[in-house]
Amino acid sequence: MNSSENTQYKNDFTSSIHHCGDLAFDFASRAVIRPDKRTNLPEAYFNALVVLLESNGKLVPKAELAKVAGTSEDTLYKVIEILRKALGDTEEPRRLILTERGLGYRFVGGTLSKAGEAMAKGKRSLRRRNALLAVASALCLVVILMVGYYRNSKPVATVGLDGQFLVAYDASGKTLWRHFLEQGIESYRYNPAAMADLSWIGDLGGDGGQEVLFAYSPNIESSIAAKGSASSLLLCFTQRGRLKWSFRVGRKVRDIGQEIYPTYKTLAMRVVLSSGRHPSARIVVASAHPTHQACQLAFLDAGGNLRAEYWHPGHLSKLLILPDPRGSPRLVAAGVNNGEHQATLVELDPFALSGPSTPSQMKDQRFRLLDMPEAHGEIVALFPRTCLSKDAPYTRVGSIEAHEGGFVVIEIEDYKGDSNRLVYYDFDSSLRLKNAFLSSQFREEHMKLEQAGFINHSWRQDQDLLSTGLVYRPKAP
Repeated sequence: MNSSENTQYKNDFTSSIHHCGDLAFDFASRAVIRPDKRTNLPEAYFNALVVLLESNGKLVPKAELAKVAGTSEDTLYKVIEILRKALGDTEEPRRLILTERGLGYRFVGGTLSKAGEAMAKGKRSLRRRNALLAVASALCLVVILMVGYYRNSKPVATVGLDGQFLVAYDASGKTLWRHFLEQGIESYRYNPAAMADLSWIGDLGGDGGQEVLFAYSPNIESSIAAKGSASSLLLCFTQRGRLKWSFRVGRKVRDIGQEIYPTYKTLAMRVVLSSGRHPSARIVVASAHPTHQACQLAFLDAGGNLRAEYWHPGHLSKLLILPDPRGSPRLVAAGVNNGEHQATLVELDPFALSGPSTPSQMKDQRFRLLDMPEAHGEIVALFPRTCLSKDAPYTRVGSIEAHEGGFVVIEIEDYKGDSNRLVYYDFDSSLRLKNAFLSSQFREEHMKLEQAGFINHSWRQDQDLLSTGLVYRPKAP
């Protein structure tokens, strides 16, 4: 082919308009031309349309089309919607682009004119050249990443959020890696105090390496738009930021009156490391439904595999790992028991559980979760109500803190978040109560009500009730 022929071919490629039925396609400006409208498309979207046009009615797999369109298979439907709108194919049944559910798409609106086919071949040649350039760029990127990989061997000291990125830092505050959270994030859940409950850094596998765990709560609106789940994900990263595995919390359960569908949000997470007695670690993830009572304690191994579930009728948002003199650490989970309408804590052996289980004994059977075996081996403590909380819908545990030889539970005598009606319970490591007393704010409020004539007894009577009214199930330790 001489130079003039080359020039002529180039001019055809950049300026010709080609037809398919009553539609026309301007390859130079990447436009779809209908009798009543002209629509310009982004280059990647137009390339995807060309692939459909040149398929001659054959199925184009989702993976191939998503790659050309520069998007994922999960969001390819958005590109197809834009192409259908440009083609005027917006009403059911579809006339031009048909969906083969789960497989891909096919164009059934005819074939390109001969000139259009030549144009498409030119496009394919251009895409091949671009693909080669992309491969070369990818190889360069791999070399750069490999250099960074071996150069960056510092351990992760902390993690934090920067907009829509999870960021890992070393001990000096230098950024080690960043991970993009593609479904947005509910950032209000991640204040500095909450990050301690929702992230963990350590040697999870016992092999001398380092893993980073992060409980990721996607933005609900972004998840719905992407047709994904808004339930939290537990993400596990290597020291250098490679995602090893992920675990989606929660599932559909039901009580007597209704089926409870996801979404579930993670409240807290703890890790019990492997030991001589237990060679595999256990990861405990507490997640609750935002509008129902269902709460899942998921017990995972170091590979992110679900080993057991404990489903509780009420949110257990406070977790604590207690060492055991006998060599088996125990989990204490605290919060509220909707079936009893009062504050509670539950002690469990993270390694003894298997499969799903749930407690069945409760006063209000409306909150009992069905289709699961009854839980065994746990100890449940129910905290008594005082005269100030007898009419409150619920009481709850506000915090749980370990100390040498045991732990302290702070119970809130009111369901309001800013309540000063606090009660302190001091337990030893065997869950035996050592002491219980009312906060000074509680006593002051009680005395004011006494003086006003609303209460006819001393606050000391309520304080005595704290130890005598504490209920254990199945029995006191």
